[in-house]
Amino acid sequence: MVEKAQLLIPYAIGRHEFHVLDGELNGEVDLLNKTCTCGLFQLIGIPCVHALSRSLKRGVTFYFLCSDYHKFETWMSSYTKTIYPCGNAEEWIVPHDIKTMKVRTPAHKYLVGRPKKKQGRPKKNRLPSNGEKLVVECKCITCGGRGHNRATCKVRV
Repeated sequence: MVEKAQLLIPYAIGRHEFHVLDGELNGEVDLLNKTCTCGLFQLIGIPCVHALSRSLKRGVTFYFLCSDYHKFETWMSSYTKTIYPCGNAEEWIVPHDIKTMKVRTPAHKYLVGRPKKKQGRPKKNRLPSNGEKLVVECKCITCGGRGHNRATCKVRV
């Protein structure tokens, strides 16, 4: 985003407000309130391309523009107090509609593209490993019986 922000042209409207020409979606940014008309700045709490373009021109570090939720100090302060266990699940007060809700597995998602071929030699054509003896049962073409072939068949046609 920083690389794209360097190519944009910001125009000052006020001390903390400015208009950025993007070509696709122009933005009006207020650095003091941390807002932009594109809405991305307010939505994720990280400066959008429009806000980054002006902060780079003014020499303001964009870490200052990030929401407090993304800062290390906020994360650490959330774990400074005692965290108590939840207790027994039988004692929880859960609404009836949540208790009766059925969670199903997601529908099968078909993958895009051609299916992959199975790798390796098929099991019926494999070679025996050391100490292993493969038993192949023959089928007679003449009578359809198993355990012998056409050459050793006792049935006369």
